[in-house]
Amino acid sequence: MKKALATLLCLVMAFGVLSGCSKANTDSKPTEDSADSSIEESTTEAPTEEPTTEPTEQPTESVTTEQPGEEVIIPLFPEENRDQIYQMDPMELLKFGQFYQMFNIHGSGKTDYVVDGLAGGELELLTNDYFNNSYEISAPPSDSSSTTYPTTVYVSQSMNNQITNDPNSPVVLVFYVDGAKVGASMGNFIPLYYNETRHCFVGYLIDFNESTGEAEGFRLVEKYYNGKFWPVVDVADSSLYGF
Repeated sequence: MKKALATLLCLVMAFGVLSGCSKANTDSKPTEDSADSSIEESTTEAPTEEPTTEPTEQPTESVTTEQPGEEVIIPLFPEENRDQIYQMDPMELLKFGQFYQMFNIHGSGKTDYVVDGLAGGELELLTNDYFNNSYEISAPPSDSSSTTYPTTVYVSQSMNNQITNDPNSPVVLVFYVDGAKVGASMGNFIPLYYNETRHCFVGYLIDFNESTGEAEGFRLVEKYYNGKFWPVVDVADSSLYGF
């Protein structure tokens, strides 16, 4: 009986040992799998897409170009007088007193005959706020000439060799090219602008009846110089000048 009990006790102890080993093996298995899985995840990289490089535009030089219809136009009057000048009858602007008040005129210290033997006296310089009182004037586009002439414009304060204080006397403009007098406008042209792009003056041309001498109207014209004469061309697009 004792022998049988001893044998049974040995079997129970052996079974316990075997169960402990089996449990130890079972517990260690997930740990190894977990470690292996961690290693695999850290060493196996997910495929990445190559970054797409979009072509970048190369910086271009800033080039200033003159667009169609854009012209450099310089007023010959103070900006604050613009509205008043546009509302005035050109025949009023033709009067010396009005012209003198509305435009940029400064004493020149220069005296000369406007037309030999007919008019002379002190000359006032017609100036602007942008140039050194000299304007490059060319022949009209129809001449296809690239020559420009440095032109200075003076306003005469006298008629018939006598200084006049009559504000209603007509404006007389005197034109000098390269320092030499080349002509005069005797009361029939009112310069409003200098068009630097076209190299011309722009203003009112007064039309007179040749038989009566009476003014019949006015036109907005471009005034050029071709080396001998001062041809005028009617302005095709008056909106360029705010009309």
